[in-house]
Amino acid sequence: MFDRIKYKLPEPTITPINFLTDQELFAERGGELLFDVECYRNFFLIGFMSFKTGRVCFVERSEREVINIEKLRWITQSFTLTGFNSKAFDLPMLWAAIANFNNGELKAVSDKLILAGIPAWRVEKECKFKQFRTDTIDLMEVAPAAPQFLGLKQYGARMHVDKLQELPVDPHADLTHEEMQKIKHYNVNDLYITGHLRYTLNAPIELRKTMGSMYGVDLRSLSDAQIAEKAISAELKAKTQIEAFVPKVPGGTRFKYRNPVYVKFYTEKLQQLHASILATDFIVDDQGKVRVDVNGQLKVATNLWSVRIGRSVYRLGIGGLHSSEQRQTFFSDDKFTLFDRDVASYYPAIILNQDLFPEHIGPAFLQTYRDIVDRRLSAKKAGDKSGANSLKICINGCFGKLGSRWSVFYSPDLLVQVTLSGQLSLLMLIEMLEWVGIGVVSANTDGIVIRCPQGRESDYLSVVRDWERLTGFETEESRYASIHSRDVNNYIAIGADGEIKAKGAYTNDLSFKDKNRESLMTNPNGTIVTEAVMQYLKTCKQPNPITIEQTITKCRDIKKFLFVRRVKGGAVKDGIYLGKVIRWYMKTNEFGDIRNASENAAGIKAIVSETTGANPLMDLTGMPRDVDYDWYIRRAHSILKDVGYYSSNEVQLELF
Repeated sequence: MFDRIKYKLPEPTITPINFLTDQELFAERGGELLFDVECYRNFFLIGFMSFKTGRVCFVERSEREVINIEKLRWITQSFTLTGFNSKAFDLPMLWAAIANFNNGELKAVSDKLILAGIPAWRVEKECKFKQFRTDTIDLMEVAPAAPQFLGLKQYGARMHVDKLQELPVDPHADLTHEEMQKIKHYNVNDLYITGHLRYTLNAPIELRKTMGSMYGVDLRSLSDAQIAEKAISAELKAKTQIEAFVPKVPGGTRFKYRNPVYVKFYTEKLQQLHASILATDFIVDDQGKVRVDVNGQLKVATNLWSVRIGRSVYRLGIGGLHSSEQRQTFFSDDKFTLFDRDVASYYPAIILNQDLFPEHIGPAFLQTYRDIVDRRLSAKKAGDKSGANSLKICINGCFGKLGSRWSVFYSPDLLVQVTLSGQLSLLMLIEMLEWVGIGVVSANTDGIVIRCPQGRESDYLSVVRDWERLTGFETEESRYASIHSRDVNNYIAIGADGEIKAKGAYTNDLSFKDKNRESLMTNPNGTIVTEAVMQYLKTCKQPNPITIEQTITKCRDIKKFLFVRRVKGGAVKDGIYLGKVIRWYMKTNEFGDIRNASENAAGIKAIVSETTGANPLMDLTGMPRDVDYDWYIRRAHSILKDVGYYSSNEVQLELF
């Protein structure tokens, strides 16, 4: 928590609230309300916003207002309640309020849930209240997964909502009446962000509703992997009467990778790598994670092995195959053509081709899984997009649960079997291509990029077909006009048809296939820069290319110039506390930087990365007149340097 004395909080912009009357609320019964809870020692508030109209009503408990428990109970019985992280916090708080807890008791429940991190079911038991069945949607799991928990405000920043606002009053304070009003406006802003996220996630929520009706299970608040677990378990029970259960795999359990009959190599270095993998003991630790024994110590089983083939070094472990290229640019030209070759439904194909199933469930799992795959192919062929997408979630999400010790599909041996089979199979294809003099310039999880000499396309296709016959996999081809890589996880590829594909730091609207989903997965990072780079790379071989300067200086959309970061402990600029989720643009003649609000071990407030010359923009307005276009132009040219565009030269392929 920030020091309220040391830093100023910016005065919040007070936006008029459009109130939902009781008559309007009654007319909307059966509909959907967004909801959010605020809790202080002397103030409790639940805000409800109509997803249909954006109008708001409150239920408050304070010295100035008696809580209307009957209204609160009626709302829970009459609407679908949608929130963010609501099952873990807002919903238990709502039911504690219905149980007529006073403000002090409600604050105690809140502290247990937030500060102590106690699960809602335990708090319910300890504090002696009951949560009854509620028609509810929790958006947190539906939103795309991230390496770490993302809060509502960070999703809001990714969606470019108008206003990012930190809680305006210390949560441990006793509120004045004026501060209570500030909290109401803050609550409305959070409801607005929740509504924006609900709208953005409408397609996956509708898909979950459809799937829920198919399986007779409420799936609306679940992630893709959780849906796969619920749906496949339901099918398994319906078709085979087998009740899936969470297995117990003791710490210290050992197993080895089982080599598929088709996996074999012909060069000595790959034979040695293959033998090393087959000899490795994989060990399940006490937390259910897969480790390997390295000199008597258990180590994480990622990037365990590496091998050079041709011009590239490839790294293997539990996960996908990764090449290790840096700063490389290639164009299709009169000497070479670039082909991207991806394996279709790679992990599901491995499961089916090797007849893999969790040992504690048995072959019935494979029967059910294969049936789902066949039905998806039929739905796709028939043009049933909704059905095909539903089944795709089940197929792909199942793999994500193989490594979860809390899942009924938990099978650490299968996790290793699937991922290593995928990597070794791709290495076979790379070896076969390089052996006949056709270079591979990049590889990642389920595909490779090939640099085929002109006149040898039939040789390249012959190798790929031989590999498909050997392995039983199918591949899909795309042609690239060029590919530009900072490294294997950050690149821009320009398709022969002009379509743009990007990964990592270089993704933006031009490369998104599903903007609503993909835009939620990364923080805005001055996307006008990568957009300018993409437009230039797409046209750089034309007589009049679109220059970096043209794209950047002509843009009048401030959202494309914004950067977003989450700063642990919060950030400040010029003595003003900004919050934990901050956004800014680069401003002309701007001095200073954004810094962490708290000091590090050396007593220094560290600079937030790349914020020298930054101007915070927590409230979106129009396009500022002081954007530092030159800064963005320099950054774009630095990306061209990072991907090797300015230094791309022909490099001889290293032979075996």
